[in-house]
Amino acid sequence: MSSSKSYKNMHKILQLIICVCFIHAAQSQTAVWGLYQFAFSNNSTLDLRPDSTYIFQSFPRCGLVENGIDSGTFEINVDTITLYSNTSNTAPQRYLYISRQLSHPASGAFFPIGTIADIHTKDSLIPDSHIGRISDYQVLSYSDCSKLKGYYSNGKTQFETQVIDKYIITTKYYPTGQVQEITRYKKTKKTGDWLYFNESGAITKIETYKHNKLKKTVQ
Repeated sequence: MSSSKSYKNMHKILQLIICVCFIHAAQSQTAVWGLYQFAFSNNSTLDLRPDSTYIFQSFPRCGLVENGIDSGTFEINVDTITLYSNTSNTAPQRYLYISRQLSHPASGAFFPIGTIADIHTKDSLIPDSHIGRISDYQVLSYSDCSKLKGYYSNGKTQFETQVIDKYIITTKYYPTGQVQEITRYKKTKKTGDWLYFNESGAITKIETYKHNKLKKTVQ
């Protein structure tokens, strides 16, 4: 498979993860909490936790990340996330949480809702073809990312998503930590058994899908 075709397939998978995960996110500051994975590297993640601490893990770049890991605290002001590093001497780093529809001025592509994007000053060296202007003094760096995990205010996991080969498996939890449901996609289509649980851990319903069509329901 060519590299361009592989990238397109990965792009579709990331878009699906974003859509699946966004339905779990309320339109509030708590929607920002979660573990984000960036498309430019499977090893690049930003974990924004309910206690206002973060861990950014990546390969070292531009002096922003030492030994591949950066940590600190963050603040949320409306949709703007500001990171204050404990391990780097760099200025605070800012991201925009995409909670409303924004489009790239050059390509017309949409910034996916439920993701985050770097905010840079206007004199940034980022090429014009890769940025979106959000004010006279700020530009937005466009890069795909997906939210692999969300949190409740008590710190417990709200949902988590795994990508295994062509399958996307999302597990949603009750605030107690008990599994609430498990869903599966193959590429962009519903597949296999979707399991639903009550708060005691008992299965209440099983839906079986094939090629995105519901074939059977057991309650």
